[in-house]
Amino acid sequence: DTINVGSSSATSPFQEAVTVNKDLTITGQGASSTFVGGTSTSNMVSGSVFTVNSGVTAAITGMTIQYGQTSNGNGGGIANSGNLTATNDTISNNTAGIGIGNFGGNGGGIANSGNLTATNDTISGNTAGNGSVGGNGGGIFNNSGTLTATNDTISNNTAGNGSVGGNGGGIFNGGGTLTATNDTISGNTAGYGGG
Repeated sequence: DTINVGSSSATSPFQEAVTVNKDLTITGQGASSTFVGGTSTSNMVSGSVFTVNSGVTAAITGMTIQYGQTSNGNGGGIANSGNLTATNDTISNNTAGIGIGNFGGNGGGIANSGNLTATNDTISGNTAGNGSVGGNGGGIFNNSGTLTATNDTISNNTAGNGSVGGNGGGIFNGGGTLTATNDTISGNTAGYGGG
């Protein structure tokens, strides 16, 4: 099945937290024309903007995913446990919340524990959760998943702060398989190491 999402603006986005529980292609009008999520840090979507469940094959194309915030967990913009292709998207200004036991949530922009192919995406301005131990992966947290990143810009993301700061401002690969080709990874900050 395919869902074509219409145009919206950064200040008047489709304010949704979407769970994808069947095979689906979601197509926007372009990252400068279709916006999904909250409007600002004071008006964020509660939970991941998109959650892709295990066993699901999905594609998200041509939209901006913004201002999602998990209250307890990983993946402010996208939490993927399935097979996800993200192409020509902007994933920005999302935050992973405080996780279990006051540990910061992981993956401000994307948390992946499945198979993720990210191509021609901009992943910027995302923050992993703060806590006694800061969260990992400001831009992307790859948790034992398979991540293929090609022609992406991953910039100005921040891993969580804490008594022990988080790692991997841009990407944190936690025991997964990572293939990065022709990506620009710059200006990211870690609370502990590996900006």
